[in-house]
Amino acid sequence: MKHLLVILIGASLLFSACMPGKSLLLESARNLPPGAWEIQGSGSLYNGYRSDSDGAEWGLRSANAGLALRYGLKNDFNLQGRYEYYGLADRIEFFQGDGINTRRPMHYLEIAPRYGMASKKGPFYGALSISLGLSIHPTQTVFSIAPLAIATREWNNHFDLSLQTKLHLLLYDNIAQPDFTFGIGAGFSNNLQQWAIRPEISTNLFNVNFGLGYSRVFP
Repeated sequence: MKHLLVILIGASLLFSACMPGKSLLLESARNLPPGAWEIQGSGSLYNGYRSDSDGAEWGLRSANAGLALRYGLKNDFNLQGRYEYYGLADRIEFFQGDGINTRRPMHYLEIAPRYGMASKKGPFYGALSISLGLSIHPTQTVFSIAPLAIATREWNNHFDLSLQTKLHLLLYDNIAQPDFTFGIGAGFSNNLQQWAIRPEISTNLFNVNFGLGYSRVFP
């Protein structure tokens, strides 16, 4: 788990793509128990060097809102889905060439099986997942595959800290373009197994996502 996290974070130094991929996870690596549901609402701001500015000015590229559901199938296996609304404030370029019209929103759908692990030596958790994503815009639809890794440390069931990294493989016109992101997030609660408020920041070194999520577990 540690080796995979280091490899993916190191690779993020080499690649970047100009799109607001779902790099924010806003979750911990702890899996849900069988039969439990988790619902999450979130908001985020995607910032970077704006494509529509002649001087490559830094600014807001997209304001986003999301909804996610996760279900515990087994102690070590969960299934989750996510919807994200992107209110684009800037041209988004999936690939080299003309950018997408800026004044129309984009929609992102994702489904992901997730394998979770718990350490026997302390409150440490790890999770591996491969998400299948679909970015939908009136001018273009792009599929993506994204393996990801999360590592989480908990303290007293009131606070946790997570490191995550995600490799987006954007699939379009027989091309797979990579976009590595990595981030750090936290969870605050009086009982992390029931609910949490989760701030997170992620980056691919050229653009930055700031997000805040609230999650609730229903047994």
